[in-house]
Amino acid sequence: MNPDQSHPKNTVIDAKQAIFDKIFKENQELRDLNQELNLMLEIFEKRAREREEQLNRFESLEDRLLNTKDLGGLTATVQKILADDFNIPTVTIALLKIADKESATNLDNIMDTVVAAQKSNHDPILSLISNENYQRLFPNHKPLITQQPDPVLSNLFATDAEIKSAAFIPLMSRTRCIGTLNLASPDPKKFVPGTATDTVEKLCRILATAVENNILKERIRQLEETTPK
Repeated sequence: MNPDQSHPKNTVIDAKQAIFDKIFKENQELRDLNQELNLMLEIFEKRAREREEQLNRFESLEDRLLNTKDLGGLTATVQKILADDFNIPTVTIALLKIADKESATNLDNIMDTVVAAQKSNHDPILSLISNENYQRLFPNHKPLITQQPDPVLSNLFATDAEIKSAAFIPLMSRTRCIGTLNLASPDPKKFVPGTATDTVEKLCRILATAVENNILKERIRQLEETTPK
């Protein structure tokens, strides 16, 4: 056989091998892409489930908070929710001291009633913060996360428990603030400056509505008690 006659045959074999290699490579790339897409789909599905669970969780929280009968019950419910669901051991609520004298006196009376009831069971978790201190510490109504709280904020915790990190979130009702939700932990990494607080801020919006509802109910109750029959 003439050696030159074998060359076309090798060329055909080489061409077939090149096509095979190309198809194999493309199939491998498609498999890799499919695996990547499946992984992305799993991530999206997981996030969707987490968001659905979070939505259901907040609907339950909203019902629990809005159905409380008074401020004492509300503060106890908030404390239990944050301890059980968010592993936050120290929780207090500070209501913004109202400048109007009549309203301030009324709020003081409400506070006296609630704090007295709380002291019989545990350290009070409801207190007041002055408008001056609030404006100084929260000039833009933004959450404050710190490992070294201002002394005014530290005093809101009425506890001897060790505090290594804390978060203070304004309770915004529409465009005005009615107080702050104050959270503390012995874990220095529990609240880290710069971390997102979307979940707690959403809770605070619900909590602000519940606080206002309970203050209104308490004012109506006190008014009925002082109105001559």
